[in-house]
Amino acid sequence: MKTIRYRISAFTMRHRWLSLALLTAITAGFSLGLPRVELRTIFSDLLPANHPFVQTYQDHPNFGNPLTITIMVRRKDGDIYNPETLAKIWNMTRDVDLTPAVDHDQVLSIATEKARFQEATPFGIDSQPLMGDHAPATE
Repeated sequence: MKTIRYRISAFTMRHRWLSLALLTAITAGFSLGLPRVELRTIFSDLLPANHPFVQTYQDHPNFGNPLTITIMVRRKDGDIYNPETLAKIWNMTRDVDLTPAVDHDQVLSIATEKARFQEATPFGIDSQPLMGDHAPATE
């Protein structure tokens, strides 16, 4: 006894033109609906709905993007401009910058080379980073 798969394949091979015409008609029928097809990619639909990070992203849609993190350093007393806190910021920035898969051009902190101060000198404008290769040791 021959299986159904064998009989279908044998029929298809014996009647090639009929099979081609049938598949062409089916394809043409499906192609009639193509003008009504809408293709949309909504990034938020691709994220897991119940994940806490996704909930935070949906609660604050105008802040950054899902591939960006923001770290805020805050002191309870005084400001951050003291050697201890600046050393923490410098170390934290270097740790983030040395993390694998981080886009180093996107890391911005007062400890990065992008944060600079300019000073007018007799020779032109001198631009230097706020922090150099190490955190400041004095105020």
